[in-house]
Amino acid sequence: MDVFSFINAADSGGSPFVKLQDGDTIQLRIISQPLCGFEQFADGRPYRWPHDQSRPEGTPKSDERAKPFLAFIVYVYGEQGGVKIWSVSQQSIIKQMEVLYNGGNDHWSTYVLTIRRKGSGLDTQYTLAGTQVPLEDALISFATEATDYVDLSALFVNDSPIIQPLPDISVERKKPDSNDLPF
Repeated sequence: MDVFSFINAADSGGSPFVKLQDGDTIQLRIISQPLCGFEQFADGRPYRWPHDQSRPEGTPKSDERAKPFLAFIVYVYGEQGGVKIWSVSQQSIIKQMEVLYNGGNDHWSTYVLTIRRKGSGLDTQYTLAGTQVPLEDALISFATEATDYVDLSALFVNDSPIIQPLPDISVERKKPDSNDLPF
């Protein structure tokens, strides 16, 4: 491995995590199965564990309760490189996803999601909408090899889920099928 190429590639792409600030709107597509678990913040950092296990011994005590979270590998449209990690614990987003994905009956990659954040702190509100658009060929190709680049389970040990630098993927947006239009 060329160490300096790895460092330069990692630094140039910014954070590998989806981060939304007040007023942001992004479009993304889920391209992996979810990692499910619980997370709790203590001393300013997250502690996570699998959904089928109890809170790990040695996790610092916190006044905050543990919340369920989902993490995915996603493609963020309009961002350089595009591939990111999206970890979500906001119940408003998870509930909207449950409705959109028909209670888990639709495939995770079915929709391009539009997510908006408004506000900050306890006054933060998120909205999520989905548009059914055919999955782009470049994303299908990357999804088959995504585990060569990302190990989401590393989030359970507070390690980086990035195994090697994420590739730059460019996709040409497919138009929704005219049969999907509501009029």
